[in-house]
Amino acid sequence: MKKWWLLIMVAVALVVPKAARAQQAKEFLVPPAGGTYEITVHPAFVTALSFPEKLSPKALASDLRDNYDIKPNGEDGISIRPLKADAKPANITLQTISGAVRVSLTLRVVSDTKDALTLVSFRQTSEDEAFKQRVADQVAKETAALRDELAKAKADLDKRIRSSVDEVVAKRALARLETHGLKAVERNSDNVIVRVPRVVYLGDDALLYFDVENRDRSPYRLAKVQVMTNGKDYAGAVQFASDTATHDDAVLGVVPASGRGQGVVVVRQWSQLVGRGLTLVVEQPEGRGRVAVDRIVLR
Repeated sequence: MKKWWLLIMVAVALVVPKAARAQQAKEFLVPPAGGTYEITVHPAFVTALSFPEKLSPKALASDLRDNYDIKPNGEDGISIRPLKADAKPANITLQTISGAVRVSLTLRVVSDTKDALTLVSFRQTSEDEAFKQRVADQVAKETAALRDELAKAKADLDKRIRSSVDEVVAKRALARLETHGLKAVERNSDNVIVRVPRVVYLGDDALLYFDVENRDRSPYRLAKVQVMTNGKDYAGAVQFASDTATHDDAVLGVVPASGRGQGVVVVRQWSQLVGRGLTLVVEQPEGRGRVAVDRIVLR
């Protein structure tokens, strides 16, 4: 690596704030006929351009005065830094002293540091290899643009979904929003106690809250929650929280020994179940540690 190139890298690392050090290196393959390239720059960076041989002293440039600071770096490179964030695009034409590498560059200031190039090199190559690079660069550019569009579309969709959910919740709350206390409780042979202390009526849905107290010496890995009556399960979505996190998709939550966890299960269309005796069933994987809490009545 050339000494001046290393010096520029060190200088950028020392001068530019850490948050702005989005150093991006790019190598352009220049065919025999020369090429046209866009160089994205930012006022926070010095963008270093490196050529394979000594540069010709002749350079054709658009109006760079008061917009860009351009200085030589040895005999085979230059450094560029825009003087202001709103500097207009500028064009500059460079070539090596032998004429083997000729480039027409468009300097464009970007607002985000991560989009700026800080280390740029040019290498002489065949027309075929340069064409392949142009294709790859275009594909990468279009892929990035598509990724941005998808991210924006997802954000818009998430916003619309959240708005729709809020609207549904508000309508249901207007229809009915009541909390009723319950006193249902049961335990299993491992001394795991499950309580159902209350039910919240939200429109057509009933939210059954339950607590799991684990007095066993082994963790209780909650895997399944059911709301049963007459052999049919009416449980909808389930959420469970405890002090122990789990990364197992087959487990809703883990209650450590001597610990407790709280959960809620949604019962859809609760009005169809008024007066029936419901049973809340919780289990570990493979049906182990089953606890069935009955005598739950919706009103």
